[in-house]
Amino acid sequence: MKCTFLGHSTLLLQSGVDAVLTDPLLTPRIMLKKRATPPGLALKDLPRLTAITISHAHTDHLHLPSLALLPRDCLLIVPSGVGRFVRRLGFSEVRELAWGDSVTAGAFMITAIPVNHVRGRFFPWQDTGVNSYVLADAAHAFFAAGDIDFGPSPEMAQLADRFVLSAAALPVGGMREVSYYERRRGKKGVHIDPRTAWELFLQTGARMMVPIHWGVVRMAGTPVREPVEAVLEAARAHQMADRVRVLDPGEAWEL
Repeated sequence: MKCTFLGHSTLLLQSGVDAVLTDPLLTPRIMLKKRATPPGLALKDLPRLTAITISHAHTDHLHLPSLALLPRDCLLIVPSGVGRFVRRLGFSEVRELAWGDSVTAGAFMITAIPVNHVRGRFFPWQDTGVNSYVLADAAHAFFAAGDIDFGPSPEMAQLADRFVLSAAALPVGGMREVSYYERRRGKKGVHIDPRTAWELFLQTGARMMVPIHWGVVRMAGTPVREPVEAVLEAARAHQMADRVRVLDPGEAWEL
């Protein structure tokens, strides 16, 4: 399996001729704000997609302008209650997955995993699901978290009981300065900070951590790489920096 980081929570996972794109965020501007870094791959360089996964309905993950740029001849996987936002785009198949559901997409078995994050599209009371996913081929299992908030996350430790994970892609804040998240540690509805991402990674039992949710949408004056440097600092404190695989936008990694 090969993993390419395109920025934010967008990953391209490839196994043989099959390719899955997670949470596509591909336009020059996101929510009227210019990207901090360009997409890691140009549209013309993307392979033919077998499937696309959407973790939840927030605009930086379910980004309709980005989906509109992609070919529609693939499976689009979304959480429960999210299909109504994407069916009009004309994808050949839209599949809603509830927690625990699985679907086969070429060489990949994709399983929806519970995750603690605010629901809704624009308002938290909207009835839309929130998923993370394990994407497994014959040789590897890859966990793509999407987004995680502070609060109980028992599903992270449960992953270690169900899967032998080669890698776990976990969000490291990334939109605001690291101190913003650190000051709100434990507060409901707030994205986890880099240190919490590292702690959750250890619970998953995965061999490697891939930091995501950074490098694109920036509302801070701090360096773009600040959150990944903070993860590396947390890993060094455990003498485990070699367990973190930081991918710059466009960089690929063979698991």
